[in-house]
Amino acid sequence: MIAPAEPKSACDGEPVAARWTRVLSLTESMREHALAAEWEHVAELELLRQPLLLSVMDQPVDSSAAGVIAENIQNILQTDAEIRRLGQTRLDELQSHLLQIRSKKKASLVYAGSGG
Repeated sequence: MIAPAEPKSACDGEPVAARWTRVLSLTESMREHALAAEWEHVAELELLRQPLLLSVMDQPVDSSAAGVIAENIQNILQTDAEIRRLGQTRLDELQSHLLQIRSKKKASLVYAGSGG
């Protein structure tokens, strides 16, 4: 189990660059868990990442760091899109499996009702 998110005040003394590093690391961990179909871990990591991401996005952007921050945001958006695609694929698989189960159950009930 992953530790609960730190209170917002725990991030206040941490340099913004270090928080960006943590956000990127959490994002990559989320992707790895999504690839392994470990969706509970993905959700737990998102709960950790969300307040941290909000804390870095709430900071004024120094012009010298704007390019790096833009690149970080782009990487996060691309990784999140990949995670969503993986999640949608898994959801589609589960829905298909559920439909198969329902069809088999329905066929079974029809067969049982026909005296077969």
